[in-house]
Amino acid sequence: MMAMLLRGDDGSEFELSLLEDPSLEGEEREGGLDPAGEDAPWTTISFRVATPNEEWAESAPCVNPFQVQNLLDWLEGVGSGKPEEADLELLEPELKFAVINDNGKSVTLRIGFHLDDRPEEFNVDAPTDAQFVDLKLTREQVRVAALELRRDLESRSENEMHLEEAPSREPVPGEPNDEAERGDELDDEIEGIVGR
Repeated sequence: MMAMLLRGDDGSEFELSLLEDPSLEGEEREGGLDPAGEDAPWTTISFRVATPNEEWAESAPCVNPFQVQNLLDWLEGVGSGKPEEADLELLEPELKFAVINDNGKSVTLRIGFHLDDRPEEFNVDAPTDAQFVDLKLTREQVRVAALELRRDLESRSENEMHLEEAPSREPVPGEPNDEAERGDELDDEIEGIVGR
């Protein structure tokens, strides 16, 4: 299991991990059908929060990978300084990501844990009374977190393809032809950002 980690300048952390739950694939569940209307595997998101005052972890099952892709796109936008929206909400788990301060090379992200007007079937009881954590981050840290999340999503996609025994195809010149090579490219990209 790989994890995306955001660590603020005060030591506060937000860590997010993805776990596939194939038992929920294509099934009805409490709260309705897959919102994308697809048989895509559902994902469990596990996250950990640590502040100078407390630490807790929570898991939320039944997240459609489309929501995770939205988070990835948003983080990439924040990392490049050009997010399409100032905030992003994930119904499952009950998370809201927002840019509350932008100083060019650094941003402050607020990650909220309780969404207002959330449908009752999506309520998750977080093991804390904290409403949010603020993380002051460099854009490089946000880009690295986005790359970590991308690597996790791509790894899961590769695993799904292997499970489905997808037909093989000829490699495209310049395209990584196996997941290890793509993983190495992402590692090099992360190292390039961190090593600056």
